[in-house]
Amino acid sequence: MFKNKFFIGILAVIIFVGIIIYFYDFTDINYVKEGGEIVENLEQDLNLYLKSKNTEERQNLESKIEKALNSKDDIAYEFLPRFYLAKSTYSQSKGLYEEALKDLDVVIASKWIERELAYINKAVIYEKIGQVENALLMYDNVINQTKLDFMKIRALLGKAILVELQDKKLAIDIYEKIANFSYEDNLYINIAKNKLFQLK
Repeated sequence: MFKNKFFIGILAVIIFVGIIIYFYDFTDINYVKEGGEIVENLEQDLNLYLKSKNTEERQNLESKIEKALNSKDDIAYEFLPRFYLAKSTYSQSKGLYEEALKDLDVVIASKWIERELAYINKAVIYEKIGQVENALLMYDNVINQTKLDFMKIRALLGKAILVELQDKKLAIDIYEKIANFSYEDNLYINIAKNKLFQLK
């Protein structure tokens, strides 16, 4: 009797695990894979588009990018933050700053890890449109909230460059903070060290 119950229990577990694997293999994983491929291709095309100086190549890439941007409904939830970051970058390249800011707000309003990158991207846009105070607020959000050193370094550098003309002493203090991080051969730390050399 006990053996029968034991084997029935084992069989039930095997069937349950089999059902989970079946649905994972044939539904979610395909959806995630396809949605992820769209975003990865979008990011690659966008990167080429931003670097290219060839008009014909840029036009071809534009059509691919816009096709991907129109495929939002096919994007798996896990890839939506990267989708909106890419969409924002493309809008920014077109001078559509308000649209770019709205896309970044979608990322910021979420619980996604990409929120901090969205704050930095918003700061860059605010710099471009002359809203320095808003840019500083975005950098401060990252500096005060992030637990990731490399994000903090990027935000500190952005802030230091912004305040350098108005407050040289504050800029030097920020550059010194960046220089004290332990990363080796970090681009932003090297920039900060060069800035310190120039300003002192």
